[in-house]
Amino acid sequence: MEDKHSYFLLSLARSIATSVKFSSELTTNTVVAGLFNTLTTQNITANKMAMDLETSTKIYTKESDAVRDKSAQEISIAAQVASGFGAGNDNTDLKDLKRFTYWELRKSTLKQQITDSKMIMALIGTNATDLDGAGIDAALITSLNNGVTKMESLTAIPQNMIDLHKNNKILFEDFLDGIKKILDEQLDKAMLIYKLKNMAFYLAYLAARRVRHHHLKRKPKVIDPETLTGILELMVLYKDTLDPAAGVSLVVQLLSISETTDEDGETYNDELKPGTYHGKLTMDGYKDVEFDFTIEAGKTCSLQFLMEKADVAPSGTPVS
Repeated sequence: MEDKHSYFLLSLARSIATSVKFSSELTTNTVVAGLFNTLTTQNITANKMAMDLETSTKIYTKESDAVRDKSAQEISIAAQVASGFGAGNDNTDLKDLKRFTYWELRKSTLKQQITDSKMIMALIGTNATDLDGAGIDAALITSLNNGVTKMESLTAIPQNMIDLHKNNKILFEDFLDGIKKILDEQLDKAMLIYKLKNMAFYLAYLAARRVRHHHLKRKPKVIDPETLTGILELMVLYKDTLDPAAGVSLVVQLLSISETTDEDGETYNDELKPGTYHGKLTMDGYKDVEFDFTIEAGKTCSLQFLMEKADVAPSGTPVS
């Protein structure tokens, strides 16, 4: 599965989790509640499809590689024996088989190896009577031909799986497009009401919907239930415009965190020791924001803040 799909599914899961956190808000908004219910069901299907796409062909590839190796080794030996016979008996066709070494056969594509192997065996078959005296008897010819047949049948398995994978990927991407359409055209617009009714809910949803900067730098981590550390994510926006607040200073002394928000107004810190900490956001021309937060092992603490201009009261406070 491509990274962009992993990121989207992670964002979708976070959005659904946000609706659970603010479930009380949905008791009176049947439109938004219905959309989240639909997305919850589709999220289950999407993750099942994603899991199917991760089905590996390695076991089949390993088996077919072994068959290719064995066939290349055996047919290359027969080709060299036949070439030597051809050189001693003025048979140019057989003599030319000397170029079909093991590496010549094995380094080629699967299709080419099968084509070359069949050509070699056809030529050996044509000269079977003469080559019998050189040790390439009927039993060996049958065994070599069976090897080519087995190579064809086994190597077809991964290709069939690859073809199926391609088709499933198209279906998966179409399904995700349908989910994105619901988000972009319906839920994002329906959630705007909470800019007026519950800014904390709206900002939490907005944060969940965004593909965060750190997701573009690393794959989403699979949470180990036995992990001993947690994650802190912040999203900071300007209160008057709700645009990302870049360059806001974040300090958490007990965790030795001192950094600034990026162009998306975000920070990300992982491998943090569990506990309750005090943080502070500062920016010239804006009121300081001080907040307490708790890091739990194996969990992400996601917070959103609004930066308020210094000449506006009251002071800025965390919104989730």
